[in-house]
Amino acid sequence: MADTPVTSPVTGEIVGCDNLYAAKVIADTADAYTAETPFYLAPLGEFKHDPKVSADTSYYDNQPFATYYSEAGETTLTVSGLAEKIKAMLTGKDYDNTKGLVFDSGDLSDVPDYAIGTRISVGTGSTAKYVYFWFLKGTFQLGATDAKSKGEKVDAQGSELTFVPVNTIHKFTVPGKATGSTVKKSQKRVIGDTADENFTEAMQEKWFDQVVTPETTFSEALGNLTVTSAEGAETGDTKITVTPTKATGNSYRYQTAATVSLPAYDADCSTMEAWDGTADISATTGNQILIVECTSDNRARAAGIATVTSKA
Repeated sequence: MADTPVTSPVTGEIVGCDNLYAAKVIADTADAYTAETPFYLAPLGEFKHDPKVSADTSYYDNQPFATYYSEAGETTLTVSGLAEKIKAMLTGKDYDNTKGLVFDSGDLSDVPDYAIGTRISVGTGSTAKYVYFWFLKGTFQLGATDAKSKGEKVDAQGSELTFVPVNTIHKFTVPGKATGSTVKKSQKRVIGDTADENFTEAMQEKWFDQVVTPETTFSEALGNLTVTSAEGAETGDTKITVTPTKATGNSYRYQTAATVSLPAYDADCSTMEAWDGTADISATTGNQILIVECTSDNRARAAGIATVTSKA
């Protein structure tokens, strides 16, 4: 893709990190890359990625001829205390499900590959932004176990994990430098920045639902609400019930007419009537009623339609 001018490169200072997820890599071959569904790993206290770039220069005719660059590095994660079972799972140690015991032989020949995802916050308040990450493949190393006797002041210790990312074997199709062109490359990580308007809210909401690769298509299907209508308390009113319940921070909008249609995912529903989820609604028996669950800025996330039954 051709270079795009940046209006302003300044987004703010890094002030936090959260949402640490992991997913076991099932397959990474020339034909395909596959990972399991991500799981929440642990509360994240510190995230540090330290890339190390090496440059090797070849010489001919007593002068530099070409320089070859490569990047390695590691990611350090400070988390709350991890269960020994989880540590064993991450590092390939043997675990006895019947006894709840971990057996550590010191053999690191079968350490599994994992992907990790997280985000860091940039700036604060209404202008805060987030940078989202998925490292597609790597291995975990456990840090030191540091415990101290309790004194007058408790010195709490978390757990340190080192994640060593590597490039995938699989080569993904990604945009090339020339406009409209594509190339195939192995990948180490995928990054999404909310300062970029093309990284949509819908993409952010689904970031940790799967390991995000260049081949990920973010499903933006409208969720389904089951809507029922029964007689309300007053003449001409209907009592509406909706399942499942709306997500925290969301609200309801409604529309009633002889026929109504479901909105598209992320459609602007601000022109519809607001509903608190409990009050009876004035509607005509036999008409249809549309209930939409919306985000705080009235964007459709789920919806359902019912035939109205109102009190005669």
